[in-house]
Amino acid sequence: MNEVIGILGYGGKMGSALTGIIPKQLPIKLGQRHIRYIDRENVEYQQVDICDAVSMRAFTKGITILINCAGPSLKLLDFAAKAAAEAGIPYVDAFGGDILEERLRKSGLKGSFVLNAGSFPGLTGAFPIEMANRYFEHVECFSLELNNHENWGKASALDLVFSAIHHYGKANYYYKDGTLILCEEDATPDAADGFSKSEYINQETVAIAEMLGASEAHLIQVRADMQEGKDLQQTIQQYIMTGNDHLLESKLENNGVKQIEDEYFKLSCNMKGVGKHHEETVLEELTFANSYLAGGVMLFHCINRIFALPDRLSLGIKSAYEVAEGALLLEECVAFGAERMINITETEEMEEGDL
Repeated sequence: MNEVIGILGYGGKMGSALTGIIPKQLPIKLGQRHIRYIDRENVEYQQVDICDAVSMRAFTKGITILINCAGPSLKLLDFAAKAAAEAGIPYVDAFGGDILEERLRKSGLKGSFVLNAGSFPGLTGAFPIEMANRYFEHVECFSLELNNHENWGKASALDLVFSAIHHYGKANYYYKDGTLILCEEDATPDAADGFSKSEYINQETVAIAEMLGASEAHLIQVRADMQEGKDLQQTIQQYIMTGNDHLLESKLENNGVKQIEDEYFKLSCNMKGVGKHHEETVLEELTFANSYLAGGVMLFHCINRIFALPDRLSLGIKSAYEVAEGALLLEECVAFGAERMINITETEEMEEGDL
């Protein structure tokens, strides 16, 4: 079969990262409202309106998989996923969240739909699963840290705001023994390094904790710019009170004017549990040029996983971490420029029968 990857929203940060990762000999079809040409061979362009069924039907002709890098998910809903199902091709969404999953389950559409296939959620789910499989027989607890210092795309920022409002995640909560626990007090900036830290548990992290049998799980957002975190929180609160979409988009665009030169995205996981012979604590870190590159690697990994299936339409509705092959994914992260650091601490030697 001659593969042709269709990508919606290719001109945004996530779409640009993905098109830069896909090998140039592989044909791609690029679509969005306003066509912007890129330096690449084996590419076809088509103007498309995601919310228009006729336009989407024309775009899906001739492609073997549909990738949605456009956003925000709350506005685009399930239009692209429906077009993929109608065309009989798999669908992968860089986000989607609960909003898309709920609509797909209610619709009863048949096919393969892989959601939340970016850096967060996506890589943040596959990463701790791979650590657990590699190092532990039983996981007691883990803590994920996302350290973003980068220029945000508007669609990504909107998805973050909407997901916070519609309860994809909860600020100042963590997971413990099957329930969400409110932090006793807000996380405060570390005066020594100037970073601000805040708890933000989401449904992906909860699902991973329950899958691994961990009694406790944390998702911590770290920001080098303390004011950025305050501005985003204020923007969310204003939108909750006003519901004004235009004002929200305007504020996010204005915030995006400030350009960060030394961008980076660091994902770290500190996991404690029982290894084959010892109690261990493992700290592993992945550092990328930015989160969009991390998301692009995750998306391309999911594309290849689907292409390898004997029946590509057999998946149903999955989150990306359920499709990923963790060891291979981490190798791909390094191959595309991520720096990887591992630190293992053995805390106690165990005798037979101790468990």
